[in-house]
Amino acid sequence: MKFKNIAFILVLSMSLIILAPPAHADWQGEMQIKMDKNPTKMAGKAYGKDGALRVDMDVEQGGKVSMISDYPHHKVYTLMHAQKMYATGDMNGMGAKMPSCSTKDIEGCLEKNGYKKTGSDSANGHPCDVYEKDDKISGVKNHQKLWRPTDLKEVPFVRTESKSASDTLSTFDILNVKIVSALSSSLFSPPADYHVLQMPKGYGSH
Repeated sequence: MKFKNIAFILVLSMSLIILAPPAHADWQGEMQIKMDKNPTKMAGKAYGKDGALRVDMDVEQGGKVSMISDYPHHKVYTLMHAQKMYATGDMNGMGAKMPSCSTKDIEGCLEKNGYKKTGSDSANGHPCDVYEKDDKISGVKNHQKLWRPTDLKEVPFVRTESKSASDTLSTFDILNVKIVSALSSSLFSPPADYHVLQMPKGYGSH
């Protein structure tokens, strides 16, 4: 896989995924990521487990790719399944201010990490409380907006938006979300037989 494909996934997904609060129940759904100034859209599956989030998608020229956010350790993994390799990123190195909540009080976690409730709305078939915050990723200002479903207390969000200083709007939607029985922990870490790929500097890699 070419580095530009990996970089595109990280840049597009980073502000939408790693700045969202971690889940405190097992859930899954369909995900869509899009940018208003780029015709490329990504779709796939999303899985949440206590302290972790995984998205699976197909990438042009790259095949099946998974992105895992490990909140307790502030790590993000990009798995390239056809090549059986993965890249490791440091969320702190990406300039992201990470949620670090041990409580199951997601609303409290959001407020602790700078989000403010600004209203209510519906998103992807769910009534939601809307939270917003201003943040920076690698020194670049971003306005974050998050839709927290009030009918699925275990699910931290069904939509997030990130608007950059250049007014580029990126949206991450979770569709058909549902609570499921315990997901395997192996979904949220790189497989033992995958080898590490060194990422270019500038993407929080080691």
